[in-house]
Amino acid sequence: MSRIYVANHITLDGVIQGLGRPDEDVRDCFTAGGWATPRVDAALSAALGQRVQQAGGMRLLLGRRSYEGMLGYWNTQDSPFKDGLNNAEKFVASRSARSVPWPNTTLLSGEVGAAVADLKRRPGPDLCVMGSADLLQTLLDEQLVDELLLFVHPLVLGSGRRMYAKSPTPHPAEQHVDADGRHDRALSGDRGSMRRGAPAAAPMARLPSCRGPEPASPQVGGTLAG
Repeated sequence: MSRIYVANHITLDGVIQGLGRPDEDVRDCFTAGGWATPRVDAALSAALGQRVQQAGGMRLLLGRRSYEGMLGYWNTQDSPFKDGLNNAEKFVASRSARSVPWPNTTLLSGEVGAAVADLKRRPGPDLCVMGSADLLQTLLDEQLVDELLLFVHPLVLGSGRRMYAKSPTPHPAEQHVDADGRHDRALSGDRGSMRRGAPAAAPMARLPSCRGPEPASPQVGGTLAG
């Protein structure tokens, strides 16, 4: 049986949207894209690599948008990460996708809770969720997440899609994080441990946020969500 762990960058106000590039995810007129990139360092990469090794290798569970964005970007780059993503076994949960263009990918069908629960019962490495905010909300609601590995950045963005879109109530797998100015603490909730990395490169800051009204959180029910 496989476990599901979430490996995500997150701000102090819970935002996980558009972490890598300015144009990565501009939904809801989000203007702070790329906020995590300056703070990615060797300690953070080592923490993620250690968890992937513990899992038995990289095996991804993604929403459609994260799948297309991640694979679409890295397949244009001359980077070892490109081959790692292409060679990894990938599962995509989506309401709208009809095909999955990159290798070693399976498109899940049916109701998300049942599909993912069935996937967890199969033998294989643990499943890693990256990004995939809508899918992640469904997985948390269905109590299908076993572990949260969070890389916490000392930023308050004020807008953007958050990890807990419906409720601020912590998930049972999560441990409390106090903000002490260290950006890449990796939480492993079920073990109750924290691995600390290097201090943040910049002090806490509030970045420009969308001037438009904050839209209502998307309603994610029992169907597959990208």
